[in-house]
Amino acid sequence: MTTQEDLTPPTHPIAEAMVVGAILTDPAILGPILAILDPEDFDQRPMAIAFGVARDLWRAGVAPGLQRLVEELQARGELVRIGGVADLVACAETVSRLRETGRTVENY
Repeated sequence: MTTQEDLTPPTHPIAEAMVVGAILTDPAILGPILAILDPEDFDQRPMAIAFGVARDLWRAGVAPGLQRLVEELQARGELVRIGGVADLVACAETVSRLRETGRTVENY
């Protein structure tokens, strides 16, 4: 018997947050990411919104760093829908922790 769980595709909320966090910590990385991802590829609605706004900024020639992304999300009335500034900062911190973990692996 097939259950609803069997029909639901797997989601990767940590990976999605890391993509957004990578963009926030290094906006230049968005160019290569846009070659493989669209907002529709995100299962987590807040991450899809943040990624879509970052993409729009990039296409307009604006680097989508944290401050600029927050300003644009607020202007569009989307900041609350994605969980606010704290959730974006958490995405960036996820990437920072990954870098620290990489340094730990490298040193040991």
